[in-house]
Amino acid sequence: VCINNTPSMGFLFEPPFEYFEKIFRHFSECDPRPSIQFFGGEPTVRKDLIDLIKCAKSYGLRPRIVTNGIKLADPDYCRKIIKTQATILLSYDGANPELYRHIRGSERYLDLKHKALDNIQNDKRRAKVTLMTVMARDFNIQEIRDLIGFVHDRRDTIRAVYYMPLAHTWSPEVWDYSPTRTTTEDIENMVDAAFPEESIEFLPAGFLGQLPALRKCLRVPDLPFLGAHPNCESLYVLISNGENYRPLGHFVKESVPAVAQGLLQTEKKLASRIRRFEDGFWGRLCEKLRLKRPALYLAGLLALVPVVRGHLRVGRVLKGRGLGKLYHALLAPLSLLAGVSSAKVRRRHTSFQEILQIVILPFEDDHCLETERLERCPAAFAFVDPEDGRVKLVPVCAWEDTRPG
Repeated sequence: VCINNTPSMGFLFEPPFEYFEKIFRHFSECDPRPSIQFFGGEPTVRKDLIDLIKCAKSYGLRPRIVTNGIKLADPDYCRKIIKTQATILLSYDGANPELYRHIRGSERYLDLKHKALDNIQNDKRRAKVTLMTVMARDFNIQEIRDLIGFVHDRRDTIRAVYYMPLAHTWSPEVWDYSPTRTTTEDIENMVDAAFPEESIEFLPAGFLGQLPALRKCLRVPDLPFLGAHPNCESLYVLISNGENYRPLGHFVKESVPAVAQGLLQTEKKLASRIRRFEDGFWGRLCEKLRLKRPALYLAGLLALVPVVRGHLRVGRVLKGRGLGKLYHALLAPLSLLAGVSSAKVRRRHTSFQEILQIVILPFEDDHCLETERLERCPAAFAFVDPEDGRVKLVPVCAWEDTRPG
């Protein structure tokens, strides 16, 4: 069911270590340097995976591994992977053993995945984990709310869930299974139905790419999958209040798209201010005094004040009651300015505890391939062309139609 269905290629290629190093060297010359994702087959079957991760980091690249999690059920191996500080993307389709028997081939994989997640949870280094979950309308639509509850219990380590529509990559001769096609919109509706008390309004993930000034000031890193087209990845955010996850819409006055529009307007004003600041006397002075980053951070916080005041239900965001809310309202921004981490400020003063990203990855296939999306795609498979020895790219969603085999 994977878009990179290696067995269907008809041959197996195990690249030597030097093959990967050539790719790392190529991307180390990019500005900014991209994330490197070890994809599959299954990367943990390589005995040199940890050395490959270290090599990627030596070239200034941020490594991520996409794994079924089976080998991470081994505590010693899991500990070694966590020590590399690579982000872990773990395939997890819910807690229904029947699903793993039907789609993955064996029920026992579920137990091994739980052991892997327990090993990660119990490690003091708190690795960052994203769950990658295949969704099918006919199969696991009812699992969404339970999965989110499962994630909440492990929210110290699981930062995101990537939902993927079941990709029909198999041959009927190999697997006699013909489910109804699942679309991005289907999954958005599934997530919405899992929260009947709230309205879930997804945004294009590329929306974050329209906020470069805010992200620069507030030091928000790029998402590795940052959709460059409105029809690409969808994004939503759930907020933990310490007891369970609540949709972002619970905390806003109007709608999430209205907040997004407010952020876009703020972005334009902030970008103009930053240009004037960096080109002017105060910017040069802050640069000399090494105060530029704090100054930009403060500018980002101040730019958000109108958005917070105009769109957020502050009473639902802040802790306490009555004058207690005023206490938290005053102390939260002062703590940020004093250098306290945003995570600690959220925990101490707000109902915004941990944040869970819900991302829908709509891999394209023959039924929904769009040229414009491919041209703007920021994610690609990298390979060394055997004919000329050069590193080349194929957009992720075009791999199904362009790969060998």
